[in-house]
Amino acid sequence: MNLIKSRNNQAQEDRQKLRQLGYIQELERSVGVFSNFAISFSVISVLTGLIFLYGSGPGGNGEYELYTWFFVGGFQMFMVLSLAEISSCYPIAGGVYEWTNILGNTTIGWLNGCISLIGWLACTAGINFGLSQFFLQMNGIQTPSILQLMSVCSVIVMLQTLICMMGIKTTTKINNISVGIHIIGVLTIFVLLIVFSGPNIAVESLVFTDVIDNMNISSIIPVLLMAAWTLTAFDASASVSEECINPTRTVPYGMILSVVFSIIFGGLLIFGLTQGHAVLGNAESNVGITSLNIISSIMGPTVSKFISLIIVMAMFTCGLAAQTVTVRIIYAISRNNGLPFSQIWKSVDKHNAMPRYSILLCGALEILLIIAALFSEGDISLATISIKALPKITSLSTVGLYLSYGIVLYCALGRRKKIGVDRGRFFMNRLGYGVNFIAFIWSIGIAVTMLVYYNTGFKIVYAVFMLALGIYYWVHMKSKLKYRYEKLSESELLEIENMRGID
Repeated sequence: MNLIKSRNNQAQEDRQKLRQLGYIQELERSVGVFSNFAISFSVISVLTGLIFLYGSGPGGNGEYELYTWFFVGGFQMFMVLSLAEISSCYPIAGGVYEWTNILGNTTIGWLNGCISLIGWLACTAGINFGLSQFFLQMNGIQTPSILQLMSVCSVIVMLQTLICMMGIKTTTKINNISVGIHIIGVLTIFVLLIVFSGPNIAVESLVFTDVIDNMNISSIIPVLLMAAWTLTAFDASASVSEECINPTRTVPYGMILSVVFSIIFGGLLIFGLTQGHAVLGNAESNVGITSLNIISSIMGPTVSKFISLIIVMAMFTCGLAAQTVTVRIIYAISRNNGLPFSQIWKSVDKHNAMPRYSILLCGALEILLIIAALFSEGDISLATISIKALPKITSLSTVGLYLSYGIVLYCALGRRKKIGVDRGRFFMNRLGYGVNFIAFIWSIGIAVTMLVYYNTGFKIVYAVFMLALGIYYWVHMKSKLKYRYEKLSESELLEIENMRGID
């Protein structure tokens, strides 16, 4: 009885906090501590990013992956601590979009929301596109056709969309299972690769001086992309804040723990793959996904099929979690009339408390983005087109997410006093400014590196997107945005809740 009473009191406190931020409780608040951690851990998904992109540098030797992984992981801790502090102050759907509104202004908030949305759409599309490639290669199709890729990818997106429509409880249950799948999968691959690789550890792959002597930019940047893309999207926990119980505590710690556990398990996976690669040398085929070639060559077809099944499940739940977050960003921006036809996208179904039309829009945009990436190569008859398209999608995702982080961190640096006043359960006190500054430099550095390194076509696409976004804002959106600094009163919010039949 006391537990029920305590839960009800917490629900009232959470609702009141949301009202202070100017919004009513429309989404179902049922996500607990573990489930909040699970959604970020599932989106980070070392079994997705590392399996896709391991050995992606020229030669694909796996020389730099382990050290680069921990190097990136160290800087990601500055990032996650900074964003966790902000999430504890402002537990609201949409994450960096709403934080930029609060710490910056309506203009930069809307622009950053759109940048974040593009990043998350590309993240979700990249995951599902990579899963399609992996599934086809797992079934013996090394160089799939465009039709095969799009057919498998469409089925995956449709299944994830249907699950999202069932409500947050169904999604969180699957994400909770996903944690076990990832942990069991990584440990299984790690142990089997070490055992099957033979009794001797390839010490030369761990010698730091050898790595430094052979280092060059063309090899480092793709590996940096691998680590940076994999160890991002931890703000997934924040985007479902309005569905979390006691979000000022659960969200920041969910974000931090998801990164810590991902760094540990990702390191084990990379170490195992590197040992397998050292044993094989250049004997394995260079066609398709390097990590899958290593696993199948070392372990044999029967064991590798079992491992591949675990990886497919992990990738699917990763895509599902990413779609869940992307939908919340669409809903959050639409709630402030920030997208065309916002009235449709912000509509919440009373039966399962889900923004159903935002879910459908998210699925459709994923498919369109994948089609655009495939056809951007020009000659769609090329057998390697699917392999070339994935780095484009992941780099677009990485630039979008890191740029959005950098913008909100810039705003946070200028509003440290406000963060101190509005502090939540997680607050860094005097350390906050230094941590924020390092995280800001890191996030902008990654975004710029990705833009500079990748081909001119990618840079032109991103420049055109930013220009179109700016023109659209000044021509149309400037007078349409409805974000309020003077929030609605308690009586006004209650009146809206009563009108909509919200308990």
